[in-house]
Amino acid sequence: MRIKRLAVCVLLLLCDRVYATEHWTAEVSRVTVLENQSALIIVSNPRNGPSSTFNCTQGVVHLGVKNTPVTKEYLSQAMLVYAAHKTIRFGVRGTDDSCELEYMTAE
Repeated sequence: MRIKRLAVCVLLLLCDRVYATEHWTAEVSRVTVLENQSALIIVSNPRNGPSSTFNCTQGVVHLGVKNTPVTKEYLSQAMLVYAAHKTIRFGVRGTDDSCELEYMTAE
């Protein structure tokens, strides 16, 4: 029983690290909708994050789950902050070319 509990605790700790959300501030420099109805934003000047390095390839952040159709709410909010040249605070999960947006608020 103790080994089972220990195994569950270790797995929970590992899962938390793999799926942790990083919080950043940036500007949206482009919004792109792809053929598969997924969408992404390209952020510029990422700052105020948990580290000195933003780990998303070329600032690409997928709106929601990568290669999955974007919700109307995410897309309209992304277009609004892009058009208004607003700074956003956002949460991102993943690294490299698999960064996925968790939330976005305009500042």
